[in-house]
Formats: sequence, structure tokens, C-alpha cells
Amino acid sequence: MAMIPVIPSFFVFLPATAQLWLEGFPGVALLHLSLQFSLWLFVPTKIYKEIEALIPPYFTGLSVFAGIWVFGLCGVVYGPVLMNVVPVIYRALKYRVLLTDS
Repeated sequence: MAMIPVIPSFFVFLPATAQLWLEGFPGVALLHLSLQFSLWLFVPTKIYKEIEALIPPYFTGLSVFAGIWVFGLCGVVYGPVLMNVVPVIYRALKYRVLLTDS
């Protein structure tokens, strides 16, 4: 759901909360809702703060569709992986060449 955000990922755990509530566990349902909501609210910001983006998120999203076009359904994974690995390899090789030249 994060690749194509038609609805927020927050709604993924609402059916599980409703199921717990309807089965007669309102306390567990409220605990589940509060835990999942707090994870949804705070964890991604911590993760994104630590990530150093080598390419803009727009190109990563575009690589999903390009990956599907080139590799088929497996391209959902292969496209973004290749799009994000290539700049890392380029940086590593560039750094290695700079070390050997000096």
C-alpha cells in the first residue's frame, strides 16, 4: 500500500481491530488500535530520518512501474532494488578509484 498510496496504510489494521471488538475483546481491540496507530505515527519518521536518499522518491516510485514493464510481476521488487543499488555501486567504485589514484 505504500507503493501506490490510494488509501493510507493506517487502514490496514482497522479490520483486525474491528474483528477483535466484534469477538468480544474491546480492551484488546483498543490496545491493538493504540499500539498500531503509535507505530504508524512514529516509526516511519524515525526510519526516514536515518536514511540518506541517493535518488529522489519519485524515481523510486517510477522504478516500480518500469520494473513491472521489464521483469513482469517480479519487477515490483527488482525495479526499485536496481534503481537504488546502481547509485551505491557507482559511489563505491568512484571512491575506490579515487583511493587508487592518490
